[in-house]
Amino acid sequence: MPSLSITLENYLPWATKYLDSQGYVLYETRTDFQDGANHTVIQNDRNETIATLHWRDILPDEIKLKGKTKYQSIHGWLHKSHIPLNYDVKVKDDAGRGYIWKGNAPGLLLQLHTAEDDSTPIATFHGSVFLPREDGKDPHQPPARSLATLELTERAQEVRDFVITSFVVLEKGRQITHGVDAMRQTGAVFNASEKTNHPSARKPQSTSD
Repeated sequence: MPSLSITLENYLPWATKYLDSQGYVLYETRTDFQDGANHTVIQNDRNETIATLHWRDILPDEIKLKGKTKYQSIHGWLHKSHIPLNYDVKVKDDAGRGYIWKGNAPGLLLQLHTAEDDSTPIATFHGSVFLPREDGKDPHQPPARSLATLELTERAQEVRDFVITSFVVLEKGRQITHGVDAMRQTGAVFNASEKTNHPSARKPQSTSD
């Protein structure tokens, strides 16, 4: 099985489509404001909900995985290292097999490894970046961005739903924690304390590139 390159239609992992090289939608995330908080639904290409993420402002977010009836704290599923400057996050799939996301910090390459081999990644995320402005382009126009991609090896494709779900949770946390001002400029991020008649509270904006 060849490696799989998944492209994010925009750089917000909680409100985008995840496309293969032919443009087929493998996954889609939608975020809506309901009951005083954001809820992100992750669906696969069979329109099955594989996870729902409940955003919280102060306490850790909660997640409800496929087949579960209750939410659990993401800290009970994703285990971050307490060692300073160690940005590893340990997590297990449904079969109890262990994995490690490495590079869960700004400016680092986010990669997934199996617990048995922490030297060879099975999934790598290449984030969206601003592209150099072309000569003669209107300086008042916002700069273009590259599309983010998630590269999966054959091993990662065996647990693709798990990879996508854990990635969405981690990258959402990374962007919100370290880039909240930039995210607010898109109108896609809002607090539970904001009024529900705010446009983004009715329908979070998906900023296309």
